[in-house]
Amino acid sequence: IGWRMYITNAQTASLQFSSAYRYYRKTMYVVEMGFHIIKDHFNISPLFVRNEAQIRGMSRILTLALKILTLVPAALTGNMKMEIKILVGLSAGQPARKHPSPTAQSILEYFVRQEITLVGFNTGEIWHCEITSFNDKCREILELLKIPIEVYTSLPQKLKQMG
Repeated sequence: IGWRMYITNAQTASLQFSSAYRYYRKTMYVVEMGFHIIKDHFNISPLFVRNEAQIRGMSRILTLALKILTLVPAALTGNMKMEIKILVGLSAGQPARKHPSPTAQSILEYFVRQEITLVGFNTGEIWHCEITSFNDKCREILELLKIPIEVYTSLPQKLKQMG
């Protein structure tokens, strides 16, 4: 036996407890799955933070990561529905598998398997920097997320300018 606390900043007039509880129970898996991915995929457990600043900082980083992990698939799926597209071949070893609602984990794992690399070195006078090219599927995912490919392809030039 234990206690659970449900907290919201919604006004009682606009959100009754029973409605809030039902909504939370219906969507809880999204939050829980996000924390599961953060814990397992990024291998960040156990965490030993002792002072208040560390706890606050880690909480903010994990909250930001969780927001990204939940917003990216939602945006991607929404844009795929609007454009009537289905991604194919995100899973390793299953090039024909269709993904009408890709998860954050499947998207991250796909990009990791592409081994996109940013390499830079300085020869003393000149800064050399290059990024491996993105395949068509990576470009398609970025387009569906409304992220211009130039965000990544311009990285070498920006790093050279920073010197």
